[in-house]
Amino acid sequence: MADPLSTLLAVIIANIVIIIVLFFVIGLVLGTLFLMLGLSAVNGKHREFGTVFVTVLIGVVLSIIPCLGCILYWYMIKTRHETGWGGAIAAWLIAGLVPIVIVVGVLWFLGIAFF
Repeated sequence: MADPLSTLLAVIIANIVIIIVLFFVIGLVLGTLFLMLGLSAVNGKHREFGTVFVTVLIGVVLSIIPCLGCILYWYMIKTRHETGWGGAIAAWLIAGLVPIVIVVGVLWFLGIAFF
């Protein structure tokens, strides 16, 4: 018979892993939606959800590499979505700034001061 304490610990660890995976997938989906918005703004091609999702997933892996990862991510956006360097950087900036603007707007609407 299993020790109740070890069973409880296993359940807690399993729940933590499930939550981490869930947040990771939600983050990828939101990142995909925001990059799709950025690609729409710069008239990038191949803006289907699956294609952009793969780009974001590759970008997450590339972001592990300091500095060079960011340039490689821009290159991936440039080549996979047929934009120039300026379009890739602009789409990346839009994908990063839109969520910040949304959060600041919601906090402002709720009356939460953060400055």
